[in-house]
Amino acid sequence: MQTVATILENPRYTGRQVWNRVANDRDHVDVVTGRPGQRLNLPAEWAISSEVAHTPLVSVRDFTAAQVVRTRPDDVDHRAEYVLAGLVRCGVCGRRMDSHWVHGRPGYRCRHGYTSAHTRPADAPKRLYWREDCLLERLAALPEFADLVGAGKDGLAERLRAQGQLVQCDAAVVALVEGPPLPVRRGRRLV
Repeated sequence: MQTVATILENPRYTGRQVWNRVANDRDHVDVVTGRPGQRLNLPAEWAISSEVAHTPLVSVRDFTAAQVVRTRPDDVDHRAEYVLAGLVRCGVCGRRMDSHWVHGRPGYRCRHGYTSAHTRPADAPKRLYWREDCLLERLAALPEFADLVGAGKDGLAERLRAQGQLVQCDAAVVALVEGPPLPVRRGRRLV
């Protein structure tokens, strides 16, 4: 995904030459390698030739349209849109389910403690994923929330927090259980 983003933001594909995209900076430390090196300059600092230097792969019109799409408000970070963050627990392993944005919608997933950095054992449980809208629909159908019709998804989450309840789910069952909200990760900190 990073490769596609890099291609979409590089004006060189319009056939123009581009200079000053990166600067050598001995004080800047690369977060991946831990070594000093280069840092990206802001697009306003780039020097772009006015003449076409090589055969363009995309037109200036298409490139500009791609920049407009990339900067639309719906392309921002979606952390604030997870209504049930910290309230969803995996019914298989008991862990807090991660808030996860996929296919333009919020959802919650549990990988049962396994990450892509480690090979999952063959007998490990399958990953669990619930779309937030499906989860809220199931919760709204519970008799405990019958009086919240029309209160919206925020009202449902507020009720869960006020009553000290968590949503526990596995592949088929969604249930309410007692317990304080689970910690929510913001960057590298738990809140």
